[in-house]
Amino acid sequence: MMKIFTNNSTITILVIDDSKEIQQLIKMSLEMINQWQVISANSGLQGLKIAIEKDDLDLILLDYLMPQNKGDEIIKKLQANPKTASIPVIFLTAQSDEQFHWKKLGAKGIIYKPFNPINLGDLIRDILECRM
Repeated sequence: MMKIFTNNSTITILVIDDSKEIQQLIKMSLEMINQWQVISANSGLQGLKIAIEKDDLDLILLDYLMPQNKGDEIIKKLQANPKTASIPVIFLTAQSDEQFHWKKLGAKGIIYKPFNPINLGDLIRDILECRM
């Protein structure tokens, strides 16, 4: 069931990134600026497990380039599972040459590292508002 997004909504975002520093930066930024709940996973498989088990995820931030289970593999698995198929995904990447792939893979957006936390929050807000 899809939540209706308002400024007072409790939004839950899953960050799947192998960098603890990126996880912490995103968590600190989004929880402080937007008061959204941010949970983290250190690998694609751990993130996939959380996404399947958790009932209230609104969005996934997915690192495109991880040591194992790269973002393109994980997004395919998310899309193949009826429970997670409708959760929007935004890729995180430091790879500028990945730009042409993210739409084909089904992501709703892409954020290049290093990123501005305000721009990240704005992109998330835009994607969530489009789901209404």
